[in-house]
Amino acid sequence: TLLDKTGTANPSYKNIDDFIQGYSKYAPLLTDSYFSPCLYKKWLNTENACLCNVIFLDIDGITDVNLLTMSTTEISEWLTDTYNIPSHLMPDWCICTGHGIHLYFVVDEMDYTDTEQGKLRDYYTNMLICYFKADVACSNKIHILRLPFSYNCKKEPLLTQLHKLNNASNTDIKRLDYFYCSPEDILQYRSDSYKIRTEKSAKTRELNNKEPKEKKPQKPKKIKVPDKISHDFCVPIENVKYFDDFKRNARYWNIIKDLNNYYVRHNGNIVGCRNAFIHIMATFLKKVHKSLDEAIDFIEPYCTVDFYNEAITAVNKIYNKDKQYNYTNDKIASLLYFTDMDYAQSYCCYNDSKRLERKREANRRAKDKQFKEAKQKRKAKRDNICTFIKENPTMPTKDIAIIFDVSTRTIQRIKKELRKE
Repeated sequence: TLLDKTGTANPSYKNIDDFIQGYSKYAPLLTDSYFSPCLYKKWLNTENACLCNVIFLDIDGITDVNLLTMSTTEISEWLTDTYNIPSHLMPDWCICTGHGIHLYFVVDEMDYTDTEQGKLRDYYTNMLICYFKADVACSNKIHILRLPFSYNCKKEPLLTQLHKLNNASNTDIKRLDYFYCSPEDILQYRSDSYKIRTEKSAKTRELNNKEPKEKKPQKPKKIKVPDKISHDFCVPIENVKYFDDFKRNARYWNIIKDLNNYYVRHNGNIVGCRNAFIHIMATFLKKVHKSLDEAIDFIEPYCTVDFYNEAITAVNKIYNKDKQYNYTNDKIASLLYFTDMDYAQSYCCYNDSKRLERKREANRRAKDKQFKEAKQKRKAKRDNICTFIKENPTMPTKDIAIIFDVSTRTIQRIKKELRKE
């Protein structure tokens, strides 16, 4: 995965050739470009991280030397003197970023979906972070690092440098036991790092608050006025039915069904909102992984003859763009000019009153679930106590109460019920 931190691009690549092509595009740009050394099943997030073959470190705040002007040999000597690293345990790669250095130790490929391999990665990563006094953020599997030969644009643009430091073929992760740090030292270093980070953040916020900010005049909001709708004209609805099979935790499909029901409620008479309707519908069809052909077939019943070509063009544009459109519920309601009837008869929450009602319902369900679970736990505990009393009829009541962490009165009551039975 490559991304630049301005948020203008976040592409992912399925093979090394595509990655190299993307790399050649982003690296020369005068912008902060980053990449993740991990492979992902889908998008860049912790749940999708699956494979990685490096332990990486980010060491910041190196001010006593200028690493960008040093050769590979000089950097190796500096690492040896600073961190007491034997030549055979030198990092395989390093990237000099201008304000610090990134180190990469190549290891046998680790599968993060395997719990044991994930724990092994965390163990060695935290140990190396403590030994090299690196950024604790590297303990995050999906931490992003600066792209080699890209520009560091935090201040003046600096071209990052890549160096191969170790040609050894040993990729056994256990070789990194040389950098052992005790769990107490690791915990102390992480605690100190978080304190320093908190102090820096507080100073930055204080500095930003002192600087006077120019208030920009607010631009007047453009309000779209729909074309005049003729209620004498009615579009015949074919192959469109009213949906009522909504499911919890399926927001995208629920919105698609709500849009369908909106169309039916208005008897297909949505002139003035047709473009917005099709754009929203196509956006959510893409989110539920419908193909372009499937999306075109899906929206066909909602299009009149005079609007069909325009609708197909809109759907094609949405599917051919890398941009991920996003519509909030409030935005959908405003674009389609929801009436009180639309708010009341929609499943999803498009206004505050319905959101509050849904929240109360969710809280009630959660309380009912907690009550049910607590009741089951109490019953299971009582059954265990009954079994124990039957197996140990001579044990004193007080001792049984201590074992099960209940009052003696509870044990006496259970014994009484057992005698009745």
